Amino acid sequence: MKTSFLLILIYASILQAFSENNQNINIPDYKISLHFIPGSGNIMGTLEITNPADSIFRLDSCLSVKRVSSDNQDITFRLIEEGGRENTYALRRDKMPAKISIEWEGNITAGDLPKHLGSYNMISRDLVELTDHISWYPVMKSRNGFIFTLTADLPRRYTIITNGDDKEESDINGNMVTSWRSLRPVYNITFLAARNMRISRASDDGFNLEIYYKTLPDSYINSMKNDLVETLRLYTQLYGTHKASDNVRIVYSPRTAGGYARAPLIVVSENYASDQRHMKYGYARDFHLNAHEIAHYWSKADTWSADDWINEGMAEYSSLLASEKIIGKNFSDFLINEYTGIVNSSDTHLSILETTGDSWELNINRYYKPTLLLNALRQKYGDDSFFKFLRMLDNSFASSGAATTKVFLEVLENNMGIGARDYMEEALNREKWITGNKNTEENIIPADTVLQGTWSGKLTQFGSATQFVLHLKMSDGTLVPSLDSPDQNAFGIPASDLCVKGDTISFRVGVASASFKGTIKRSKMLINGSWIQRGTPYPLVLLKSE
Repeated sequence: MKTSFLLILIYASILQAFSENNQNINIPDYKISLHFIPGSGNIMGTLEITNPADSIFRLDSCLSVKRVSSDNQDITFRLIEEGGRENTYALRRDKMPAKISIEWEGNITAGDLPKHLGSYNMISRDLVELTDHISWYPVMKSRNGFIFTLTADLPRRYTIITNGDDKEESDINGNMVTSWRSLRPVYNITFLAARNMRISRASDDGFNLEIYYKTLPDSYINSMKNDLVETLRLYTQLYGTHKASDNVRIVYSPRTAGGYARAPLIVVSENYASDQRHMKYGYARDFHLNAHEIAHYWSKADTWSADDWINEGMAEYSSLLASEKIIGKNFSDFLINEYTGIVNSSDTHLSILETTGDSWELNINRYYKPTLLLNALRQKYGDDSFFKFLRMLDNSFASSGAATTKVFLEVLENNMGIGARDYMEEALNREKWITGNKNTEENIIPADTVLQGTWSGKLTQFGSATQFVLHLKMSDGTLVPSLDSPDQNAFGIPASDLCVKGDTISFRVGVASASFKGTIKRSKMLINGSWIQRGTPYPLVLLKSE
């Protein structure tokens, strides 16, 4: 579900449907022709834009603009901002033409990690995965929706997948030329090409489900496919007909970890799913992740606003309901207890409505707390009243054109009364949700002159390394742990359950669903340990700073 160090989930981009034949709507139209050589990192592309939204665009700094033209006549452009991950260009044009063409090329290779690529973006011999986390194609400054057609050619053994709706393939000189097009506006394009991918399909009541995979057993995929079809039925019963797409496309990308949704495309890690198969609730956790992303098909809140808690909280609770019905109540109760433990052990300082997308409190405040709040409403008011509220809430969001906290609270009051509204409104604005010293008597750690201080090292996950800083400070005669991740601009991340027995040290980090365990080498001022996240250990050596 959230598998980077801070589990920063990547957002779902879902827009209302529109008719592509409606000529009165001036939607930008992107046509991309893409050519690259897997393993080399070389990219050559042409983007033709009809109805361009503006004259300013961004491109990854590893790539360069070769030409901008209109009707085969050159348009002058200039670099207006340089440095960091991307460059910004402006066209020297008083009036934007109805159609422009941008040609670009360059190399993005593994040597650019982690500046340009990372856990969700990579170019190797076996996998090319490019998301909106990098500007791998010219991205207009405005965030207007657009429709796209993307055409790329690769050897036949490669499968190309995007967040388009329709797909066409043709064989030209031994290469497979694949073309994807979107039928409704999107905010971005995700491109994934992997070798020797297989596909399993299912259709049910207007939904078309596709699962792409490489190494997972067919029996695993068939079970997941059947359970997700049942999940789609459940969500339709809960909320009514979705407004996004009739296609659900899940890709088990052959990489280490991480997941995101760009409807109708959902990308998760095949390696993570494979590792989880041998653990308790492994299949259930993988199903829960997929069910969460599918629930975003019913999302309506503005992703970039404080109301995004509605998108993530409703998706997380929807996947909890799906887990309860399809996996069983033992697993859904396990998740509730897990979320309660994470919230109780994390001393958050922002309210749910104050939480921003770059806060370390994001997952607690937008996922776990709303899930617990919705579950509390269900327990207090009963299933009939609660599920009626969910259906009316979705209808109100649809009729108003957006999902906001204001509408949420109004529908809640109309269905369950002022007491329910007051309870929810207070919780959404509460800064300190649960506070207090969580150390039990057996976990109180006495002062240790060797351990007290700052320890740092490099944590390598998913092909990129980030700085990891552990602080062990004295408070009321005990050691209290906290973490920093300077590369992610995150500081003061709380840790709990610190335990030191002889030369062994361990602690838990609820916000990341992770733990650390290591051996203390006091003579060398070194801790040799492992960062364990969702069952996967990552070597981590910490040295004490002076």
